[in-house]
Amino acid sequence: MQLHRTAQALSHTLSQELEEWIEKVYDPTAHLPLFSAIGICYSASLLLYDRYCCSGITGVAGNVEVQQMALSRISEVSREVFHFAKSIRSAMDLGGSLRMSPLVFDCLYQAAANFMWQSRETGSSDLLHMANEIQSVLEVLGTRWTAPRAYLSILRKSGGHC
Repeated sequence: MQLHRTAQALSHTLSQELEEWIEKVYDPTAHLPLFSAIGICYSASLLLYDRYCCSGITGVAGNVEVQQMALSRISEVSREVFHFAKSIRSAMDLGGSLRMSPLVFDCLYQAAANFMWQSRETGSSDLLHMANEIQSVLEVLGTRWTAPRAYLSILRKSGGHC
């Protein structure tokens, strides 16, 4: 629970800082240095919640409550990553690809995998659309780096199963 609170606080602080930076600076790509920290924070949060999403968690008091919180938060963070992916795409479209960090890849992959999994579980086409949007950002990033193409390959082969 302490890691959960810490990750939430860090994510909130980074989001606030990003909003303030965007309002103050007129260069649409000036805020890219924050993307690394945001990507790492989202990756850590998604990894933490993924660990506790499944039933049969051992060694954790209040398994059901922890699982419900993890499922709720993994959905929330994945949606935050979806919006983050749109920011990445906008920055890249405005010439920010040279200042983009590869530290954003993992959170994009995890969120896309989560949306694919949730879409299969619920039949929601909206979740599948979000997964596809994130994958399109990975495709754009894949024009510069190899890792996004590897993540896309994993998503396509696994169908979102982690």
